[in-house]
Amino acid sequence: MLHCVKRKLVNQKLIPLGICVGVLASFMIVPFMGCQSRYSSRLPLHRRFATFPVEGDFEPVLNLQGKRKVSSGSSPEKLILVRPRFYSTELEIREKLLVAVFTTPETINTFGVALNRTLSKYPSKVLYFSCTSDGGKAARTPSVILLTETNCDGIAFHAIQHMFTKNMVKDYDFVFLVRDSTYVNGEKLFSLSSHLSVSSDVHMGRKPFGADHCDMDAGILLSNSVFHMMAAKMGGLCDPSDTKDESFGTCIVKATGLQCISSMQGQVYHALNLEKDLGYASDPSSLTTRKDFSKTVTVFPVLTAKYHYRLHHYFGYYNLNKAYQNVARTESSITGLSVYVEGRHGHLHWPVGVDEPVKPAGRFDVLRSVYFNDSHMFWWNDHSVVTPISGAEKLSLDDIRLSAEDYLRHSVFGANVSVFRVEGGYRTFDPMRGLDYVIDAVIRNQTTQMLRRLQFLRPLSKSEILQMPYVTEHARVVMVLFVKEDELDHVTLFIDEYAKTCLEKNDNTMLLLAFLQTVGSEEPFSNVRNFALGYADRFQKSNAKLATLVIRIPPGGGMPSDFALVDLVTRKLPPESLILLCQTGMEIRTDYLNRVRMNTIAGMQVFLPIPFKQFHPVISEQSRLNLETVELKKEHGFFDSNSYSHVSFYVSDYWQHRALISKEVPIAHSSPDLRARYYHGLSFGIVELFLVSKQVHLLRAAEPSLRLHYVWRDCESEFNLRAIENCKLSALCAVGSKSQQAKYFLANTELPKTTVQPSLAAPLS
Repeated sequence: MLHCVKRKLVNQKLIPLGICVGVLASFMIVPFMGCQSRYSSRLPLHRRFATFPVEGDFEPVLNLQGKRKVSSGSSPEKLILVRPRFYSTELEIREKLLVAVFTTPETINTFGVALNRTLSKYPSKVLYFSCTSDGGKAARTPSVILLTETNCDGIAFHAIQHMFTKNMVKDYDFVFLVRDSTYVNGEKLFSLSSHLSVSSDVHMGRKPFGADHCDMDAGILLSNSVFHMMAAKMGGLCDPSDTKDESFGTCIVKATGLQCISSMQGQVYHALNLEKDLGYASDPSSLTTRKDFSKTVTVFPVLTAKYHYRLHHYFGYYNLNKAYQNVARTESSITGLSVYVEGRHGHLHWPVGVDEPVKPAGRFDVLRSVYFNDSHMFWWNDHSVVTPISGAEKLSLDDIRLSAEDYLRHSVFGANVSVFRVEGGYRTFDPMRGLDYVIDAVIRNQTTQMLRRLQFLRPLSKSEILQMPYVTEHARVVMVLFVKEDELDHVTLFIDEYAKTCLEKNDNTMLLLAFLQTVGSEEPFSNVRNFALGYADRFQKSNAKLATLVIRIPPGGGMPSDFALVDLVTRKLPPESLILLCQTGMEIRTDYLNRVRMNTIAGMQVFLPIPFKQFHPVISEQSRLNLETVELKKEHGFFDSNSYSHVSFYVSDYWQHRALISKEVPIAHSSPDLRARYYHGLSFGIVELFLVSKQVHLLRAAEPSLRLHYVWRDCESEFNLRAIENCKLSALCAVGSKSQQAKYFLANTELPKTTVQPSLAAPLS
């Protein structure tokens, strides 16, 4: 018993000693195991024992050489680095490909147009360089650079110098030089440039037999570095008067020291010479049988523009079939891999590769499905039950019927089948997938007819960013308000709000009050005019301005067209002015004015917002506190899609479009011109003129910052017949919602009193 107790005590004393010995042993053994090396034992020997310049302590250093710097105002010795606007500029990320096309005034409208139509969508940018023929003047066209006093034969030398002087190539990785008499397979050219390293010196093309330079007719592909090297030394090594193609190609070799190559980094530049390789094949279809057809980048020389388009047809057909094959392989790959995916992600939705339908979170998120037949659509929106199919919807459904017939003929029934009629169907727009159709079609062949259900999907295509000019929020907005006699009470409130929002805050705006006064109504307008001029005198030093203009309306003739009124107003303004047509009852908000500045682009876009209009305050039961501002709530108002009175545009755009109808509606020069008949009874106005224009885009969207108080308006005093109709529709919708109207009607209607007729019951005993 005593021996066991002593043994336990000895074991307890040895435990801490064992821990200490283990810790010391681990510190001694770890260095011999190689863990102190900075390289893993699994690395190859040539990497473990190689020396790299980054083995020491690395400290990042900013490369500020060539960067723009300015001195600080407080301390001139301190320099501030001016950073560019875009990350791509600072990181020197460039576009992929710039194509320079050499043309002449005689061929720009034939070969130049053909090359532009077939090539322009593939490279980042296409530039055309033209000369003047026989000392004449060529028409200046966008994207065409006219090199005056230049020999047409030596245009390549002058074009290179022009691009180098204007620094046009700094934003591109590669430059492709070609004549307009050469057909270019744009897809193959872009694929070739995309697979080449941007840091390599590239000088690719087709070499003539026994030469070391590239053939200019076959096209020359240069990297950014080679182009700048060539352009910098071209003036001293080359003679611009020597206009031969061999001289230009030799000049590139002399300036860069690089011979022309046709293959690099696994990419091959293949060009077909129609005269030497094929004896100029009269039919381009014979080229499709060649083994090198799929590798061809350029075909030269092309003698006619028609031959150019025929070449593009066969190359486009080949590229389209290649795309279909890639899609089929991708679908097959997705189908094969879906077997190994667990859960809902392994379930494939039709068609393969398209996003699955949106699953609504609740009953309010269920997508609307519109029922239709051959002629009408039902419950198109909340305000109409039956709507005839017309316009784009009819074109879409006709395309669906043609697609159905094509599918049934090639896949199911054979060549003698047709879609007799559409019994019915459902159309659903899914924001994740696109436009989904399910139709019940009556199929007819030679002997029988049957009913089949078919499903079609028109998927959403890839979104593209439209190139638009750069705009800022610094443009002055000229707010034009046409003041009628029955709106004078609302004008004073409008002026007060303008003073609080713009005059007091020095906003870059101008309010122009155009008083539409008839003979004998000068006194009411004079009071409002004096009220406005009082604000103008008070805020003379403000950046915001307030001005008035009197337009005398002939008595008894009614209100003239808005064309005549805007003609008289725009004569007082410079062409670069931004005009915003307004109405009384509008809340003046800075956010809305900034939105006008950003969405109105000179020569490109007109802004036509959809305002949020207040319901009748009595019928909608809005409190007096809510009458000062319009709250964005469905019980307080609605987005009035019938309102077209608020529109913004530039004066230059207005005059450009106004000239198109100057024969039908002559331009007004003064107030006496308003007596003319052609200014009265028009069925269209300024908005319709911009709407049918192909020169500018009209942006129409709901604008939450544009809020209108409820104001009763005399629709008969509008400027044209369509404006009168829209005013009446807007007035009907502005009364209130259906529930508010029903509640107000029941509350103010006396129901007939009902009397209870006593029943003939037996007397109680």
